[in-house]
Amino acid sequence: MDVLQQKLIHYEIEEKRQLMIDMTKNNTFTSECVLKVSHELDTLILKVQKLYVGGER
Repeated sequence: MDVLQQKLIHYEIEEKRQLMIDMTKNNTFTSECVLKVSHELDTLILKVQKLYVGGER
């Protein structure tokens, strides 16, 4: 995975984290929404972890 892909993954993680924060502040989140975004975050974080463990920096 190249640097561009890594940056895109980090950007997606930050975007989803901010979405969860905004939903909480605006009180517009539902449990389904939180679960979906949380799952997407977990998936992205696992991708990053695999990169570092696999030595594909």
